[in-house]
Amino acid sequence: MRLRAGDATGALASYGEGLKIRRALVAKDPDSAVWRRGVSLSIARIRDVRRRAGDTAGALSAYEEGLRITRALMTRDPGDTKWQRDVSVSLERIGNVRLGAGDTAGALSAYEEGQQITRALVAKDPDNTAWQRDLSVSLERIGNARDRTGDTAGALATYEEGLQIARALVARDSDNTKWQRDLSVSLNKIGDMRHRAGDVAGAFAAYDEGLEIKRKLVAIDPGNAGWRRGLIASLWKLARFPAHRISWADVVKAMAVMEADGVLAPDDRKILERARANAAREKTK
Repeated sequence: MRLRAGDATGALASYGEGLKIRRALVAKDPDSAVWRRGVSLSIARIRDVRRRAGDTAGALSAYEEGLRITRALMTRDPGDTKWQRDVSVSLERIGNVRLGAGDTAGALSAYEEGQQITRALVAKDPDNTAWQRDLSVSLERIGNARDRTGDTAGALATYEEGLQIARALVARDSDNTKWQRDLSVSLNKIGDMRHRAGDVAGAFAAYDEGLEIKRKLVAIDPGNAGWRRGLIASLWKLARFPAHRISWADVVKAMAVMEADGVLAPDDRKILERARANAAREKTK
């Protein structure tokens, strides 16, 4: 409740108190996997608050402590898939913090270790869609890190593998909007890589497919500001290309509708002004 109210300091204090209690329980019964996982969950809450507050070092320290706990749990019971997934999630979060801090090599190392665990889980149960999605997200993270290193070909290959998984998930349940959004994000990533590699036609194909998915999502829930913002992002990518049918006027129109509907965030108004300026220049050409 405190965190939702914006009281990060109070939230940290509450989570810290809970952590002390759970550590005391572990001290009384060190063999209890339940208590140890409770400590790990408390640490996870603390590290998330620290990360939001910009305390990268504190967040990373907490993530690493949580990882040590989950690794120990997995070592004690290698067949428990819950512990395996906990380790993969910890590694992904450590990768996120490292990437944000500019440690691309460290991030890639964490992501790839987590991906190996997730692949093993998927191999055990290919029908587990949650694990399939975990693998798709892991591949996206690795693609992001490879892109940071300038490995465009490696990033594209990784994104394309993730795209295959995203397509398969949507094929299983076309009404799952979260999976549809995942697919649109994958398509945008691939569009970016293809464009960078000089494959403009391939980039257009990926961007166009992603745009249609986002239009469908907005039609399903027009009040979802996040989806509306995602649609603007897709329109923006395509408006950059004079050869494409999407123009800056299309971006302005979509954002103006958001403004009229009261879902345009204050920061988005600067983006709207940029789009209007681009549309004015486009009109004079």
